[in-house]
Amino acid sequence: MIVAEGFCDKAFVDYLKSLYIKRSCGVTVKVKNAMGKGSIHVVRHTIRIREGFDVKAAFYDTDVPLPDGHRKTANGKGIRLIESNPCLEGLLLDILGKYVPHCCAECKESFIPELAGKDPTEPDSYSIFTKDILEAKRGQVPELEQLLTLLEGELASSLDGITSSFVVCYTQPAFRQAGHAKLRRSWHFHGHLQGWEFFAV
Repeated sequence: MIVAEGFCDKAFVDYLKSLYIKRSCGVTVKVKNAMGKGSIHVVRHTIRIREGFDVKAAFYDTDVPLPDGHRKTANGKGIRLIESNPCLEGLLLDILGKYVPHCCAECKESFIPELAGKDPTEPDSYSIFTKDILEAKRGQVPELEQLLTLLEGELASSLDGITSSFVVCYTQPAFRQAGHAKLRRSWHFHGHLQGWEFFAV
């Protein structure tokens, strides 16, 4: 689940969701709108949601900095913090490779023309961010990488398409132990994610 700060933030995440999540992939991501009010409200809103989600993330602007106490609380509850600096429009300009002003008002003024009159609260308005652009920029823009990683479902996306009877997962350090070396060679390597390697038996 991703809690976005406002209508435009949610629209952008919904657009990314339409590109990266296929109905048959087995990954479900819910995007909620915190209705503005700044970083503190977004994080508090995310914490208050009691529904059972594997991952919770708060996506907000940094024009109103999140106090260290709230950051610590969110981290302690396993909530991912994704920060647009200084605001969503600044993040979008960064993805487009354009100059990012230091204040939100200037970021909005610089970005709005990119939408060519389209409604920024509608997901389709962000179609200028093609998948090719997003993939080229995700390694350069950490916030984009965080969003796309969540939308791809992390662990679930790594297992998508495996048809073998079992998937055996060990941490990488375990593979370096002599006792696993011979067994490992008999497995089919599928992929790796955050220090894990996946093998189909």
